[in-house]
Amino acid sequence: MSSELQFTELEETRDLLQDLLAFLDDNLLSEEAAASSIALNISQGHDKKSRSRIYSAAYDRCRREKKKAERQALVSKVALYEKQLERLRAQRSKPCTNSKWGWVHAATDEEGRRRKAEEINRNLKGILALQLNTTKILHTYINHEALLLTQRVQSVMAQYSPYKTPKTTGIFRSFTVIGEYLKGMFPRLRTSAEFVFSSTSLAMEDPNLIGALMSSANVKCEDPMVGPCIELLSTTPLPCNFKSAVSMLWTMLLEKKVVGSHAGSYTMKTKLLSECSAEFGYSSSDIPDSFGYFDGVTLFEKHQDDNRAILVWASMLVDLQGKPFSLSHGYLCVARPLSNPQQESVVRSSSRLSSTLFGLSADRAQVNTPVARKHKIASKTRLERAQQRLMENAGRQNED
Repeated sequence: MSSELQFTELEETRDLLQDLLAFLDDNLLSEEAAASSIALNISQGHDKKSRSRIYSAAYDRCRREKKKAERQALVSKVALYEKQLERLRAQRSKPCTNSKWGWVHAATDEEGRRRKAEEINRNLKGILALQLNTTKILHTYINHEALLLTQRVQSVMAQYSPYKTPKTTGIFRSFTVIGEYLKGMFPRLRTSAEFVFSSTSLAMEDPNLIGALMSSANVKCEDPMVGPCIELLSTTPLPCNFKSAVSMLWTMLLEKKVVGSHAGSYTMKTKLLSECSAEFGYSSSDIPDSFGYFDGVTLFEKHQDDNRAILVWASMLVDLQGKPFSLSHGYLCVARPLSNPQQESVVRSSSRLSSTLFGLSADRAQVNTPVARKHKIASKTRLERAQQRLMENAGRQNED
């Protein structure tokens, strides 16, 4: 009885399993059919849409070129990355096989190199500080020496000549009389120039310092020849040889002819030129001047040897009555510097311009000091411009 019951239960269980499997199969088939039908519909719609699109040949070509360019860019990037990878592999530091400490040994070496670099930097900073201090000391010393040299040169060049008694002046009615009077002054001027430029104080100076560029202007209330005047002193180094400097300076003096404020307001009347002298007579009788009308004469003389040339000049202005109201003079020396006597030269000058050229009184007691100081500064400015022109002309001659 019991065996029959077990057999019945087994059959019922088997039937139930078959019903479940049949149900599952039916559901799976229906889902696969639905999915296939949906996919078929989508593919058919896509085919219809794709068939409905029509592309031009130019668009297809551009698209192909674009894809080709993208592929090439990707290929080039890949090649670049491969090269960088190889470079990194090649540059990768190898572990130290000799040292058992590995990276600790490398870090210790790096620390030692850093300390050495810091020590070198400290030493360099100390050397630079010492050099700057030395430069400051030398600069102060050179400035002090240049100041002392300028004072010594000015003191020597400002000394009066041995002839201290001025010649008496009278009435000058013609250019010839004025010229004769100036010629009588030239022996005294030559003696003064020899005294100034042959001074032992100048000859004993350091040639590197005596050739330094220098200019100064001073108001002199007393002068044995011209009375109150403005004194101009200068030293100008030139980058040309001695002969070229003498010729150039002589030409510039002859072109100047007249000094002071009358340089552009005169009419040339007489002219006498020779190799070593020149005489110019001029007048403003046709051109009104701030001083009225005047006649004037300027004389130049040149004395030259192998190593030195002295150029002397003097100028006098008289009014229409023949009474002198302005007398100026000066001398220049062109020499060979000891540092480079074949290719360079140096020009030293000393000039005294009458105060009446600048509208000042010839009487010492009536000289207006502020006005005289103003004209002194203006005269120094003109002197510096003349030095600049002289150096520019010397530079051009040196280039030629």
